[in-house]
Amino acid sequence: MKRVQSNELDFSGQNIYVGIDVHLKSWSVAILSEHSVLKRFSQSSEPEALHKYLVSNYPGANYFSVYEAGFCGFWIHERLTDLGITNIVVNPADVPTMSKEKLRKTDSVDCNKPARELRSGSLVGIYVPGVETLELRSLIRMRNLIVKDSTRAKNRIKSLLRFKNADHLASFIGLVPMCHSSGESNGTGDITVRRHFMLRCLLIEAAWIAIRKDPAMTVAYAEYRKRMNPQKSIVKIAGRLVNRIYYVLKHEREYIPCVVK
Repeated sequence: MKRVQSNELDFSGQNIYVGIDVHLKSWSVAILSEHSVLKRFSQSSEPEALHKYLVSNYPGANYFSVYEAGFCGFWIHERLTDLGITNIVVNPADVPTMSKEKLRKTDSVDCNKPARELRSGSLVGIYVPGVETLELRSLIRMRNLIVKDSTRAKNRIKSLLRFKNADHLASFIGLVPMCHSSGESNGTGDITVRRHFMLRCLLIEAAWIAIRKDPAMTVAYAEYRKRMNPQKSIVKIAGRLVNRIYYVLKHEREYIPCVVK
């Protein structure tokens, strides 16, 4: 009777220890057996790729893996566990480091170190919350970001509108006339060249709309036109519009057409 020799690998009953140094686009991986370092390599940041490599090269073994908690969260832990790999996530400060490893920090060292300590049994994984808890945390983080963005936007708006009065606001926008005063003679000229360019453009544009939509502004514009050209008249309307805006923002009231304060 002839004995047939099998070339198939069989790691049944053996333990394989995997240390993972997680990066955004790639992982550095160290694979150890009970007595030696089997392999160090880089791979794509996909748990499925690691599982395929382990099953292909060390079939039948018990797979244990570890990576340090960080930016990646716990999705890797969940996926590795689903694939049948016993994984733990550890606090980086809890991984013992030899003095030479402190002086020589590389991806190879960073993945070999947790694998070695996992094999020795010195590592204790941190608490990994469940899916519902992680979703709630994500929701709370999103809410905090929205609140911060909203507060930042409100503060920016307030920084432009903490003015003493409507004239102060008009001066900031650039809707006040230039003054020429010397001795006993006083005079005013065109609107000042100092202005907030965008706000003044927007206010002038809004003034053209206001004289069509707001009867009070329509009447005021007609009165101005009896004494000055359209450009100067619309600047006067923009000045009135600033008064309205200041009142609305300060008193938190709705803009009411046809009422002149």
